[in-house]
Amino acid sequence: MNNNDDTSSIERFKSYGRDLSNIVIESVREVMSERELDAHIQGLDAGLQRNIVSLYDAGVEDRKIIELLNKYWHISMDDAAMWLRYEKIQYCYKVLKRHLISQGFSQVDVGVFMRKNKVSEKLETKPELLKLKDNGQKIKEALEKEE
Repeated sequence: MNNNDDTSSIERFKSYGRDLSNIVIESVREVMSERELDAHIQGLDAGLQRNIVSLYDAGVEDRKIIELLNKYWHISMDDAAMWLRYEKIQYCYKVLKRHLISQGFSQVDVGVFMRKNKVSEKLETKPELLKLKDNGQKIKEALEKEE
């Protein structure tokens, strides 16, 4: 082996090292970009949820909330209606949970009540329960009455 072959082998080795390094760096960038994108999306979801709950809590009509979501969040009317429905269900669930805790229910007792009374299922299938959104006691009574 002569000196030229050694130099050429070293240069190829360095080139492979640079290529490998570039691949690793690019892979790390892609992973970082995915994580940043996920964090960004989660932040948008949280902001959207807070906006919906704020409008719902303030008594803004459903139709108006959907229009505002479409206008300012660029969400289709169907998707806006879906988001609103989901947040209304979550809102009532949380109102009921806070009420039960204020009545002395432990976290375990709250879970038992929620499962026994099929709260999630009923909130999803019985829109009249969502109209009781501001009164945990009335939600509780309506759920128990159905049993």
